[in-house]
Amino acid sequence: MLSEELSKLKVRLEGKTVEIDMERLLVELKELEKKDKFPLLESLSPSDGVCPTCGRKL
Repeated sequence: MLSEELSKLKVRLEGKTVEIDMERLLVELKELEKKDKFPLLESLSPSDGVCPTCGRKL
């Protein structure tokens, strides 16, 4: 799920006109940058054909 400003950026990149708050977008991007990447790997580990340690396809 994308944040509000990232959703607007996606729409803009799709060729539509929307107003983007650049300051807020920067804050949202910095917050995303700080997020831990491990939950994604953990969520992939129970899947068939995925390494439980690194999340790569086997």
